[in-house]
Amino acid sequence: MACGWWSKDNISLFVCVILLAVANAAKILLLPLQTYSGCVEMTAIGEALSCRGHNSTIFLLSNFNDRKCYGEGKVRALKFKALSGPAAPKTPEKIYDSVTDLLMNGEEASFSTQMGVIKEMISYHCAGVVSDTRMWKHFRAEKFDMVVVEGSVFAYCYFLIPYKLRIPYVAYSTAFEDYTMAGPFLPSLVPSPFSHDTDHMSFFQRIRNLYRQLYTHITVRMAIPGSVYVSVAPELSTRSLLHLAAKSDLFLQNSDPIIGYATPRIQNHIQIGGITARPARPLPAELKKLYDKEKSGIVIMSLGSTFKALPMTVKHKILRTLYKLNVAVIWKYTQENDNKNVKSVKWFPQNDLLGHVKTRLFISHCGSNSVFEALYHAVPLICFPLYGDQFYNAARVEKWRVGLSLSLLYSSEDAMFSTLSYVLHNVTFKANMKHASDIFKSRPETPRERAAIWIDHVMRFGGSHLRSRAQEMSVITFLGYDVFVVLLLFFISCQILLYKGFKFVQMQFLLWQSRKEKNT
Repeated sequence: MACGWWSKDNISLFVCVILLAVANAAKILLLPLQTYSGCVEMTAIGEALSCRGHNSTIFLLSNFNDRKCYGEGKVRALKFKALSGPAAPKTPEKIYDSVTDLLMNGEEASFSTQMGVIKEMISYHCAGVVSDTRMWKHFRAEKFDMVVVEGSVFAYCYFLIPYKLRIPYVAYSTAFEDYTMAGPFLPSLVPSPFSHDTDHMSFFQRIRNLYRQLYTHITVRMAIPGSVYVSVAPELSTRSLLHLAAKSDLFLQNSDPIIGYATPRIQNHIQIGGITARPARPLPAELKKLYDKEKSGIVIMSLGSTFKALPMTVKHKILRTLYKLNVAVIWKYTQENDNKNVKSVKWFPQNDLLGHVKTRLFISHCGSNSVFEALYHAVPLICFPLYGDQFYNAARVEKWRVGLSLSLLYSSEDAMFSTLSYVLHNVTFKANMKHASDIFKSRPETPRERAAIWIDHVMRFGGSHLRSRAQEMSVITFLGYDVFVVLLLFFISCQILLYKGFKFVQMQFLLWQSRKEKNT
């Protein structure tokens, strides 16, 4: 009789497991934000699902410069024609160029400017839903089992796709809009992603935070073009489209209390912050040669994938600062150059450089993925926030003392040099980041695995048992404002009745006293 692992019974069991895995493989559609970071994040989810035996397909528009963000073949890309011509909305790259133009003119993006970006991004992604009739035919023919939808305010129109296809869906985003997604909205505790605040806010900061949250919610409602859901789903309205987003089986958020804030959460809100971070891979030959040569470590600098160029005065200010550091610097920039200790390259594998033992400091715009990759590899940060949630991320970095923040436009050369030197040579920042990184890595599963586990869970069991009653309530009811208003009216009514009663008793007393005086 056969013995050991390769017995007849074990081989049969192994074959059955393989066949069962193949039989249970699901077809999953990924609908990312049409930006490089959005594509990379959604691809990470797709790769994690492929490791569990599922087949993932990512949706991309033809005018999106993907730069092969969908990885190494584990995720299939489907590209569809985007609207073109004079009536076509701006692409994300063109939208971000308007923010770049502000920086080129020596201005930072204001809150109102960022709301304008939201409106244009919504217009672009909504146009993508109706841009190609072939897309709808193809999606129906594919017969997907699950859809992972970008759940940020930019792409609410994407929820029309699983709705029309009648497919279960989960939402993923770096920053959900709490009013719509029915998260525990606490403006006293949870700062707006468009603010510079932390969870420790003064009274006036809380007022400003409430205003920003309300204004964002109203902007989203007004920015979604009715022509989209009228043509695709005439039975819907803007309000019901927002309800589609709130009905997601899961809300996967690119956030984490490590270098973040511990806040109340509903069971179907899962934090998967750091989904793009992973162990470092070998460096390209040219960069490896540079790292092998340097003995005192290396500083790397990147201002993100959407940023094009700096004003010449700012660029020269940064270069003069970096020249003084007496340490090698690799700067990802639009122009390649090699001068003194600074090497400019058009692209570098950011995660892999951060994972190298000789990387001592990361100078960044502090987008969410950059912050989490620095956290994963325990590299201190210098933040140069430019727009969006980058100011919010920089505030978190400073709060947890894992780096410092500077204004790219308004900081002086001396301030830049002293801040960079301080973080580079002060061991406290490295120690704090190492401590946070150890906590981050101590979980039993990675953020990618956590995302795949929970998506698997709702594919098998549905998501109704995870939903809170709060996700069916209006914001006023959820926050208890209706009860507060009734109690306030009751209190005011009692006060009015007491006052009226006191005046009545007083009047009766005066009448009694008047009659008494007449009788005497």
